[in-house]
Amino acid sequence: MSETVFEHLSGEETFTITAEEKWSINRIYRLKEKHPDDVKILFTNEDGSLLAQVPYKWIKVRPPRVMSDEERKALAERLSKSLNRE
Repeated sequence: MSETVFEHLSGEETFTITAEEKWSINRIYRLKEKHPDDVKILFTNEDGSLLAQVPYKWIKVRPPRVMSDEERKALAERLSKSLNRE
């Protein structure tokens, strides 16, 4: 079983992330490439899992957006129109 854990201590400016899942490991490496001064990879294990820190302001928890059938249809039409312009 693999997991990704986000930990924050009150008053700290960073989140500590323990990442064992491939999606979270890849995401941390991509963020490190784009923001080398903000993302700190503290430790990498032989199995590829890692311990990292990212700025506290970066972490957001929000539910997925639920679109109605009408919204989905309107979005599909806008996408179709934009692709036909090229």
